[in-house]
Amino acid sequence: MPSFSHDGLVRLFQDRPELAVELLRDVLGIEVPAYTETRIASIDATDIEPASRYADLVVLLVDDSPVLGLVVEVQLDVDDDKLVRWPAYLTNLRSRLRCQVELLVVTPSRRVARWAAQPIPVGRGAIHPVVLGPDGVPLVADHGAARRDPEMAVLSALAHGRGEIEAAVTVAAAALAAVAAYPTTARCYAPTW
Repeated sequence: MPSFSHDGLVRLFQDRPELAVELLRDVLGIEVPAYTETRIASIDATDIEPASRYADLVVLLVDDSPVLGLVVEVQLDVDDDKLVRWPAYLTNLRSRLRCQVELLVVTPSRRVARWAAQPIPVGRGAIHPVVLGPDGVPLVADHGAARRDPEMAVLSALAHGRGEIEAAVTVAAAALAAVAAYPTTARCYAPTW
């Protein structure tokens, strides 16, 4: 069963799906195809077999038709079952959308990031998850930047809040200031930290 921390992190991407694209492109340096729209797509990765498979979130980039399906998975701990599920998510989504698909794993843990970054063997090839761990999250310490991008500020607070005390306080204050104007959003994000 997903935790409040898990659901809070997923909510960051639900509230602003473009965040997943920015992390992929701007933070991790992964090229994305040209697109005109970002949408949330169905998280159902079920095939015709009776077993249901649900990704945390699917972000769909569209340019008249889908150009990239981005499976966003928040991973708080090592779960070897995901090494079987993630390839199914990708292949089922690719089959349904008929476009390129990627897997973005977001984790606040360095240990989980190392585990998730390992290639997943499939046939003679492998799936290479794109992983964003705490070391890859940009530091948001400016209150103005935090107000402009509260989701990134919350990610930053999660990633950097356990480090240096001064940085943690600055980032946490910026993140709190960013979401304070949106009480509903603030309640959703607060359990993540």
